Amino acid sequence: MFSMIFGGLIEGIKGFFESKEKANISREERRIEAREPLYAELIDIIDSFPEETPLSILHFGMEYPPSFSGDYTIMYEIINYQIDDYNARIDELDMEKQRIPYNLQASLHNCEHTLKLMEKNELEYTTAKKRYDEFMKANNGRIKSISTQIVLNAIISFEVAEYNSFGPPGIIQSEEFQLAKNAIIMTLRDELKL
Repeated sequence: MFSMIFGGLIEGIKGFFESKEKANISREERRIEAREPLYAELIDIIDSFPEETPLSILHFGMEYPPSFSGDYTIMYEIINYQIDDYNARIDELDMEKQRIPYNLQASLHNCEHTLKLMEKNELEYTTAKKRYDEFMKANNGRIKSISTQIVLNAIISFEVAEYNSFGPPGIIQSEEFQLAKNAIIMTLRDELKL
């Protein structure tokens, strides 16, 4: 009789812990299922940010680049002033029938090309930033409730890199921003076990 009661008690305890373990596995599976569409969309949005930062574009394309202050309009004005200056210098040499130095023509071309690249960069950035902000506003609570601390830290690191690349400091080169993008994408993929 005692062995039957004791055996039943053991089976009851064992069943309790098994059901608790199944509930924990089920809860973790639900969290993973909830993460999947959310993280997939976040990866797509982060990947849509421009490859180049304004600082890299300016330093690559111009002889005397201005510092990027986070305001594309000001950069356009400065670049246009430089284009106007180069055009005026070329016109002056042309009026005097002097040969126009190659470096002057190249500098003009580089400024014009930089202006086009900056316009493209601004369009890509504002589109990606708008998508990111809307996504985070709509899903902030869900992300905080289903994400690990590693993911939350990666999001903060990405936001800092994005701000320092495209915001008022404008101090990050493209390579550093790409590292931040890749870090958060890899963290999200690791969480999804892809």
